[in-house]
Amino acid sequence: MNDPVINDGGDPVFWIMTPCNWESAALTHLINSFGWSVSKTGRLDDNWPICPPDKTPSMILAVIGEREIKCGTLLELFEKHPDMSIALLLRRQQESSLPVSLPTNVMATIDANHSSLLVQSALQLALAGHRVLTDHGAPPSKPSAKGKPAPSTALMDLLTGREREVSHEISRGRSNKEIARRLGISPNTVNAHAAAIRQKLGVSNRTQIAFHFSNMEGFPSRSSAPLSPH
Repeated sequence: MNDPVINDGGDPVFWIMTPCNWESAALTHLINSFGWSVSKTGRLDDNWPICPPDKTPSMILAVIGEREIKCGTLLELFEKHPDMSIALLLRRQQESSLPVSLPTNVMATIDANHSSLLVQSALQLALAGHRVLTDHGAPPSKPSAKGKPAPSTALMDLLTGREREVSHEISRGRSNKEIARRLGISPNTVNAHAAAIRQKLGVSNRTQIAFHFSNMEGFPSRSSAPLSPH
């Protein structure tokens, strides 16, 4: 786990980088709805904005599509800001087009079609120092050359069978009472399992459990409308 991203102002502050004005406005509204703030917006092109001196952002949130990857704009982002934490919001499922090896300051890669809850959860994990990266640049779920399981599989192996069942139900948006009824256990037992899951995954709430489980096992979470129409 990387060190947590700390901003002197207390609450997270984002710097949004996108070539589209409507995306900039939509993402600013989204970030504000999380109780966070945006210090500046800029374009991912040759006119790179300067980091505002009065309000250093906690993280750059950059919208990335096929054009930004093929034209080298993404690599330029990495070169221009090697010391700033970066989260990439990917249009049209561009995971497979990303470089196989991403810089260590890239803390999250997020599908723009995820619900706002999952986007918020991914950004919370990234701000806390966890890297939240989708499979990219190579076929997913293959073991390493030494036969070790992929990171997501290794993390999943930390959970017991019952904890996986509870995680699955949480990822579907069910309450402790609903989970207890479905699994034939008491709500207190569900709560105990949820606490153990949070500790093992290094997360602090149910939304983050759902995010982890949905990414690792491919179960869809109950979600609102997608963030982007793309």
